[in-house]
Amino acid sequence: MLSYTYAHRSSELLSKLSIALLFAVIGSAAGGSLLAAATPTGTRFVPVTPCRVVDTRKPAGPFGGPFLSANTTREFVIPSSSCGIPTTADAYALNVTVVPHGGLGFLTIWPSGDPRPLASTLNAIDGRVKANAAIVAAGTADKGVSVFATGDTELVLDIMGYFLPDTAASALAFYPLDPCRIADTRKPAGLFGIPSLVHGAERTFPILSSACNVPPSARAYSLNFTVVPKGPLGFLTTWPTGQPRPLASTLNAPTGAVTANAAIVLAGDGGAIDVYASNDTDLVMDINGYFGPAGANGLSLFPITPCRVVDTRQPSGSPILSGTRDLGVTSSGCGIPSAAKAYVNNATVVPPGPLGYLTLWPHGAVMPVVSTLNAIDAAITSNIAIVPTTDGSISAFTSSASHLVLDILGYFAPPNTPVVPRAVSITALSGSGQSTAGGSNYSNPLRAKVLAANSQPLQGLDVTFAAPASAPSVTFAGGGNVAHALTDATGVATSPMMTADATAGSFQVTATAGGGVIATPANFNLTTHGVTPLSITVSNGAVGKYLQSTITVTLSAPAGPAGVPVTLTSSNPSKLLLDGTGNGIVTAPVPSGETQLTIAATNDAEIMLFDLN
Repeated sequence: MLSYTYAHRSSELLSKLSIALLFAVIGSAAGGSLLAAATPTGTRFVPVTPCRVVDTRKPAGPFGGPFLSANTTREFVIPSSSCGIPTTADAYALNVTVVPHGGLGFLTIWPSGDPRPLASTLNAIDGRVKANAAIVAAGTADKGVSVFATGDTELVLDIMGYFLPDTAASALAFYPLDPCRIADTRKPAGLFGIPSLVHGAERTFPILSSACNVPPSARAYSLNFTVVPKGPLGFLTTWPTGQPRPLASTLNAPTGAVTANAAIVLAGDGGAIDVYASNDTDLVMDINGYFGPAGANGLSLFPITPCRVVDTRQPSGSPILSGTRDLGVTSSGCGIPSAAKAYVNNATVVPPGPLGYLTLWPHGAVMPVVSTLNAIDAAITSNIAIVPTTDGSISAFTSSASHLVLDILGYFAPPNTPVVPRAVSITALSGSGQSTAGGSNYSNPLRAKVLAANSQPLQGLDVTFAAPASAPSVTFAGGGNVAHALTDATGVATSPMMTADATAGSFQVTATAGGGVIATPANFNLTTHGVTPLSITVSNGAVGKYLQSTITVTLSAPAGPAGVPVTLTSSNPSKLLLDGTGNGIVTAPVPSGETQLTIAATNDAEIMLFDLN
């Protein structure tokens, strides 16, 4: 999985990038306003032949042993390694591999000198060897990175390249491509088909000769590798053709499970790359873009603090993803501008059973014949995908039911693209404190307001209103206990109307922005009370008696938006009046609580009947 890990330091927003772009721990929009002053410099890529920076299985030293002990942190100063990385690098493209001593809840890597973020780079709960790629910022003090693990584990770090400010002449811009399948060794024989990879042998793939229209100007490729092993696979390595096979790995599949991992691979002789597998396996290779000399359409990477776009597990009662679903990214509240041309996403599936594959692709396009990840063994599985976009959204497809957690880690956009503010607060504006009888409608919808860090309202953000999945609760107009609404120009989202279920009690409806970009939701307190009979008390007279003056009727009704209509009839149609009018029949709405009506009888009028409609 390739994770782009960055976070702007507010004090260095225009000159320096700090990266803290990490995967969120599993288990746990451009709007109506812009930050006027913020136009950060993006970053561009310098690829290198894969080089091993750290291997804690080696003798003790700055880049060797000891292993990472449970719940401890260790720092590695990348420019001091033997891989020749300059001290001017602002970020590193790494492949992170763990060899756990047992179950490993998670491992996190981040810029040295920063607090450890509440995020993870990879998980190996079953103790398997696992690799994930990550782009991690260089620490501000010594250009190092810090690593934390929840359990004892060995650590291997390989570097694939580094990032410089996009003003550097030697750095490469990114050019997105529609996701395209380059190779599948299960297909008919050819340059990109059969035969399978044979253990201990290298194979060359001439990328420029594929059907994916990759131009000869490409200097490095953004690829997704998927192995379909014949049995346990120790490791797979990729590197530029014409160079010796490096001491590095791209992915591992020790259990023999179908496994995917993303990698940026330098183009070799003739634009080709080489692949080596330690054991027999089929290989599927997809491409989503390439890095080349800066040009008119070249894009820079703009990193952001990790932000959750969607989590189909939240709120409770949300439907699981099965088939195709469109996902709004600019409407998520994560501060993604409409000028973005591609998103750097971390996709994590939490399947209840075997999942053949997940595919992400540009919204509005035909679903391509590519895959983002596989979880045939039903394991929680993550991978990074760079997904192009034309309208602020992407589409997702699962071959079988699975929950999906999608985090955005950065975006590619033209240089000097202005920053869009991220949503930082959501508050309950109105609608809290209402009550109604079971089965009745609430009087008013719920209204929540979303603000950015500069206290300006954000327009066009998706707000989720979620009522409890079990009674007491409500059903929103349109069905279900979850509803969505976009914020207006004032930053306010208004829920559909609500109907109480039959169970009495108090409960909360929550409102969250996007996929949970704001940690604290807005809470609305509602009450449903039981249905009680309407009680009627008559004073200054009695039912069935002739009246010479007025009577006072006191009516007590259960709470409800429309109340309970009450009809009074008289034996003398012309004599029973309410508010000066009447034809012998008076119908009065009774609102919540206790209401007094004064009925005037100008002459004798017998109150014959109270009819509760």
